[in-house]
Order: sequence, then structure tokens, then C-alpha cells
Amino acid sequence: MRAITDSATMLRRQIRHMWRYPTLILAFAGVLVVLLLLFVYVLGGIMGARIGGDRAAYAAYITPAS
Repeated sequence: MRAITDSATMLRRQIRHMWRYPTLILAFAGVLVVLLLLFVYVLGGIMGARIGGDRAAYAAYITPAS
């Protein structure tokens, strides 16, 4: 039970810290986009062939909203 309350406290502190520095939110989102593009364009041809398609098939597989 103590681990849950400690985790909630740390999460609350981290969220409060992120709202004070909005550039952290933008940087975090930017890193995710860059990593997604990196994986699609660098590994897309190889992994897409394993899935049974091409880079577009891998992009559809790797993105959670498609």
C-alpha cells in the first residue's frame, strides 16, 4: 500500500513540474515523433517485408491509432 501512495506522490510532483516548464511537454512529444519517424524510415523497409507489405504496412502496424 505504501508503494502506491509513494508512486502517486511522485507522479503528482512530476506533473506539477511539467506544468511549470511547458517546454518539457513539447520536448517529450517531439522525441516521440522523432523516434516514430526514425523507426518507420530506418526499419520500415526491413520490418515491413516481414509483416507482408512495405513501409506503409509497418507504419500502420507500429502506430497505435491506425
